Amino acid sequence: MNAGLPALRFKRKRGTEGVIAVHQQTAQRIGHYLDVAGHSDNFDRPLFGPVRGNGDLSRHLNPDSINRIVKKYCRQVGIDHRQYSAHSMRTTSREPLTMGLI
Repeated sequence: MNAGLPALRFKRKRGTEGVIAVHQQTAQRIGHYLDVAGHSDNFDRPLFGPVRGNGDLSRHLNPDSINRIVKKYCRQVGIDHRQYSAHSMRTTSREPLTMGLI
Protein backbone atom coordinates (compact mmCIF):
# COMPACT_ATOMS: atom_id res chain seq x y z
CA MET A 1 0.00 0.00 0.00
CA ASN A 2 1.17 3.49 -0.82
CA ALA A 3 -0.64 6.34 0.97
CA GLY A 4 -3.56 3.96 1.55
CA LEU A 5 -3.66 2.87 -2.12
CA PRO A 6 -2.43 -0.40 -3.64
CA ALA A 7 1.05 -0.02 -5.10
CA LEU A 8 2.90 -1.45 -8.06
CA ARG A 9 6.62 -2.07 -7.64
CA PHE A 10 8.74 -1.80 -10.78
CA LYS A 11 12.34 -1.70 -11.97
CA ARG A 12 13.67 1.16 -14.03
CA LYS A 13 16.10 0.83 -16.93
CA ARG A 14 19.20 0.87 -14.76
CA GLY A 15 17.81 -1.58 -12.20
CA THR A 16 16.69 0.91 -9.55
CA GLU A 17 13.29 0.17 -8.06
CA GLY A 18 10.27 2.43 -7.97
CA VAL A 19 6.77 2.27 -6.53
CA ILE A 20 3.62 3.82 -7.95
CA ALA A 21 0.16 3.99 -6.40
CA VAL A 22 -2.56 2.40 -8.54
CA HIS A 23 -6.34 2.47 -8.47
CA GLN A 24 -7.96 -0.43 -6.59
CA GLN A 25 -9.59 -1.74 -9.78
CA THR A 26 -6.23 -1.64 -11.58
CA ALA A 27 -4.64 -3.65 -8.76
CA GLN A 28 -7.45 -6.22 -8.95
CA ARG A 29 -7.07 -6.57 -12.72
CA ILE A 30 -3.31 -6.97 -12.49
CA GLY A 31 -3.79 -9.59 -9.76
CA HIS A 32 -6.27 -11.47 -11.96
CA TYR A 33 -3.87 -11.31 -14.93
CA LEU A 34 -1.04 -12.69 -12.77
CA ASP A 35 -3.25 -15.55 -11.60
CA VAL A 36 -4.35 -16.42 -15.14
CA ALA A 37 -0.80 -16.06 -16.51
CA GLY A 38 0.42 -18.46 -13.84
CA HIS A 39 3.00 -16.27 -12.19
CA SER A 40 1.21 -14.66 -9.26
CA ASP A 41 3.72 -16.37 -6.95
CA ASN A 42 6.80 -14.70 -8.46
CA PHE A 43 6.87 -10.91 -8.24
CA ASP A 44 10.40 -10.67 -9.67
CA ARG A 45 9.24 -11.51 -13.19
CA PRO A 46 8.28 -8.80 -15.65
CA LEU A 47 4.53 -8.09 -15.68
CA PHE A 48 4.37 -8.87 -19.40
CA GLY A 49 6.77 -11.07 -21.29
CA PRO A 50 7.18 -12.39 -24.81
CA VAL A 51 4.70 -15.11 -25.80
CA ARG A 52 6.92 -16.64 -28.43
CA GLY A 53 10.45 -17.87 -27.94
CA ASN A 54 11.95 -20.33 -25.55
CA GLY A 55 9.40 -19.82 -22.78
CA ASP A 56 11.80 -17.84 -20.60
CA LEU A 57 9.36 -15.84 -18.45
CA SER A 58 12.14 -13.77 -16.88
CA ARG A 59 12.55 -11.75 -20.09
CA HIS A 60 10.74 -8.46 -20.60
CA LEU A 61 9.01 -7.32 -23.76
CA ASN A 62 11.12 -5.45 -26.27
CA PRO A 63 10.13 -1.73 -26.45
CA ASP A 64 9.38 -2.11 -30.18
CA SER A 65 6.99 -4.96 -29.38
CA ILE A 66 5.22 -2.81 -26.80
CA ASN A 67 4.83 -0.01 -29.35
CA ARG A 68 3.34 -2.42 -31.90
CA ILE A 69 0.85 -3.71 -29.29
CA VAL A 70 -0.17 -0.18 -28.22
CA LYS A 71 -0.65 0.94 -31.83
CA LYS A 72 -2.58 -2.23 -32.74
CA TYR A 73 -5.11 -1.69 -29.96
CA CYS A 74 -5.38 2.03 -30.71
CA ARG A 75 -6.37 1.17 -34.27
CA GLN A 76 -8.85 -1.46 -33.05
CA VAL A 77 -10.72 1.04 -30.89
CA GLY A 78 -10.50 3.88 -33.42
CA ILE A 79 -7.86 6.05 -31.71
CA ASP A 80 -5.19 7.78 -33.79
CA HIS A 81 -2.29 5.38 -33.21
CA ARG A 82 0.27 8.03 -34.21
CA GLN A 83 -0.41 9.90 -30.95
CA TYR A 84 0.46 7.00 -28.65
CA SER A 85 3.52 4.93 -27.87
CA ALA A 86 4.90 2.93 -24.97
CA HIS A 87 6.75 6.05 -23.86
CA SER A 88 3.69 8.32 -23.97
CA MET A 89 1.68 5.77 -21.97
CA ARG A 90 4.39 5.56 -19.31
CA THR A 91 4.68 9.35 -19.09
CA THR A 92 0.90 9.80 -18.88
CA SER A 93 0.64 7.30 -16.03
CA ARG A 94 3.02 9.43 -13.94
CA GLU A 95 1.30 12.77 -14.50
CA PRO A 96 -1.33 12.43 -11.71
CA LEU A 97 1.47 11.68 -9.24
CA THR A 98 3.64 14.61 -10.26
CA MET A 99 0.64 16.95 -10.17
CA GLY A 100 -0.26 15.81 -6.64
CA LEU A 101 -3.55 14.25 -7.71
CA ILE A 102 -2.80 10.92 -6.06
